[in-house]
Amino acid sequence: MPPEAVAKEFAPSRLYFYTMRIIFLDIDGVLNHWDGIQKHGMDYIGDAQVAQLARVVDATDARFVLTSTWRLEDKNITLVREAMAKHSIDEMLIDFTSNLGYTKRAAEIRKWMFDNRHHIEKFAILDDDDEIIGDQGFNDQFFHTDGTKGLTKEIADKMIDYFLQQ
Repeated sequence: MPPEAVAKEFAPSRLYFYTMRIIFLDIDGVLNHWDGIQKHGMDYIGDAQVAQLARVVDATDARFVLTSTWRLEDKNITLVREAMAKHSIDEMLIDFTSNLGYTKRAAEIRKWMFDNRHHIEKFAILDDDDEIIGDQGFNDQFFHTDGTKGLTKEIADKMIDYFLQQ
């Protein structure tokens, strides 16, 4: 489904009546790892990493907003959805951050948060690149993966604990 169609399908008016736990999701270094990319190619998504993400969803009912550059190409969005579907979490991908071009990912996340501020109960940022986030006050919400491993059980457990804290 093209990004425009997803954005229309999940327009804020359809989400108006409830708040959500949101994961701002990167792909490279999070749902894959560098060894896997070298072995399988640039469109590799690791099943073990997606399984860890599914654990977070099952425990917290979080939804995803894709922040990765993968959101910019339909074929990549399809690959992400297919990998998530194997773990029955594809419906949790609800939106994409805007492509603001020259700005850091943090600015794109802030814009999405502002545009959807009435729908956010709690949020987390899952990324392997801490420079993308920069000094934006996201320290408590930032979960940093190691690009050589991707999303691990330890980081997934920390995210679950974070989302379930009162």
